[in-house]
Amino acid sequence: MRRHCSWIASACALAAALVAGTAAGQDPRLTRLPPEAQAPVGALVDSARAAGLPAEPLVQRALEGATKQAPGDLIVAAVQRLAADLGRARDALGSTASPAELSAGAAAGRPPRSSPSSGGHADSP
Repeated sequence: MRRHCSWIASACALAAALVAGTAAGQDPRLTRLPPEAQAPVGALVDSARAAGLPAEPLVQRALEGATKQAPGDLIVAAVQRLAADLGRARDALGSTASPAELSAGAAAGRPPRSSPSSGGHADSP
């Protein structure tokens, strides 16, 4: 019985640690990024959340870069640009704008991405 209680206590401690890590803003999806991009992108996501900006578009941009196997520095730069664009959109649209409105405003404020088939350069990784 003592062995069973010890196992339950260990499992509860592990679950609490995982929940605390996620609650502290560490999105487990960021482990898909190159190691050198994980901490900077995590910090950008946390800063955006603290500033009242939507974090999900930032995570999605980082994951897009990882899927395309972009170098970590390009992923961080793309997330930084998007965070700045979201901030400008909030300034323009006001603090009551929804996350969808902020994302649309951020996209509207940037030039359109070129298609690789047109010979242009894509704006994000």
